[in-house]
Amino acid sequence: MRRRQFVPHILLAIAMALAVAATACADEERPPITVFAAASLADALQPLGDAFTAEHGVEVRFSFGGSTTLAQQLVRGAPADLFISAGALPMDHAESARLLASGSRVDLLGNALALVGPVDGAAIIVTPEDLRDDDVRRIAMADPALAPAGVYAQEALETLGLWDSIQPRLIYGPDVRTALQYAATGDVDAAIVYASDASNADGIRELWRFSAASHQPVTYPAAVLAESGNRGDAATFLAFLGIEESLAVFRDHGFTTP
Repeated sequence: MRRRQFVPHILLAIAMALAVAATACADEERPPITVFAAASLADALQPLGDAFTAEHGVEVRFSFGGSTTLAQQLVRGAPADLFISAGALPMDHAESARLLASGSRVDLLGNALALVGPVDGAAIIVTPEDLRDDDVRRIAMADPALAPAGVYAQEALETLGLWDSIQPRLIYGPDVRTALQYAATGDVDAAIVYASDASNADGIRELWRFSAASHQPVTYPAAVLAESGNRGDAATFLAFLGIEESLAVFRDHGFTTP
């Protein structure tokens, strides 16, 4: 898989924004930005969107969900200005459909995969092999067909030799946040989520983290959409997400940054 350099593409995004802004009237009302983003980004992106609006006077509207589902919606014509995926494949799907503005794609963030359980859960889970125990009856994860978190979870379980034996116990959610909620409410004994979710959620405890070698790297590519009616402000917002102050917010929420 080709590596995408961060800084040069962010500079290109800034240049794109400046080029568009130079042709706009200063007193023209600026439309909002619509951002399709992975569900795991919700807690970090909401305050960053508010900060961007306060600084630039442009409203940022978010649509959060499973990245695969979001990409499918974009391919079917859903209107948006910026796409931030929780994995490379949904972004690749959008790129192959020629939905991305040329040169705007960047790898913005990274993450890890963790196993969590309810704070007052009765099941004793200390090692991966404990997932086979009879007292671990229900394990939540994102559906691999709908969200990259599910793909990563399946890869990790297959690497550990657990996938076939625990499949009857798996409860699928449409995205990783749903799987997290199942654990927080005690509806399952454990859930496979992102480490960023585990570090910010109430009612759950992190049991252990999967080795990075057990699954492909968790990346968050972002790109301006070619059919955006507000490409300039979308590019400016993407550049805003790459400044150190914004990256610090992402790190506070458990993400890794370039």
